[in-house]
Amino acid sequence: MKKKSGQITLYIIRMTSNGMTEYGPDLFKGSAQYYAKYRPVYPSSLIRFLVEKFSLNGDQHLLDLGCGTGQLTMRFSDWCHQIVAIDQEPEMIEEAKRIHDQLRTGRIEWMEGSLDEYFASRHERFDLVLIAKAFH
Repeated sequence: MKKKSGQITLYIIRMTSNGMTEYGPDLFKGSAQYYAKYRPVYPSSLIRFLVEKFSLNGDQHLLDLGCGTGQLTMRFSDWCHQIVAIDQEPEMIEEAKRIHDQLRTGRIEWMEGSLDEYFASRHERFDLVLIAKAFH
């Protein structure tokens, strides 16, 4: 992790046989349409488990960090009053908005940026925070 002028820039590090290789913040640039099309969906049993575990009844506010193209985010649209979905990759958010517009599911606010940027202008409270497959 590398800190720059009040913002956190994440670098993804992968261990290789030759040592450590560092990838920059553009690692997922150009991959949003492939994520949306080929990434395995989350099983219904997981959604049911989380709905029951956290007693989701349509009144809750949910935050999805590293939401990608919104695969998990949209699955909770029937179970939450409002959802805020944040991802640092602009193309992921664009694709999530495109899919969301087609499906017309729930109240979801899509934001490109970081959690720090979101809370710099808002002071909302959330009942549940999701971070699914955001750490690669």
